[in-house]
Amino acid sequence: MRGRTPPVTTFTVSDILFRTAMSSNRGLDRVKDGVACEKA
Repeated sequence: MRGRTPPVTTFTVSDILFRTAMSSNRGLDRVKDGVACEKA
């Protein structure tokens, strides 16, 4: 453990934020497999 506090493990997912990010970054997924910025 680094530092004196435990790591954060309680993450939440925002559907609105996820959809916005996916639509904004659609051009980065060149092969349309759901993974952005991979080598083609």
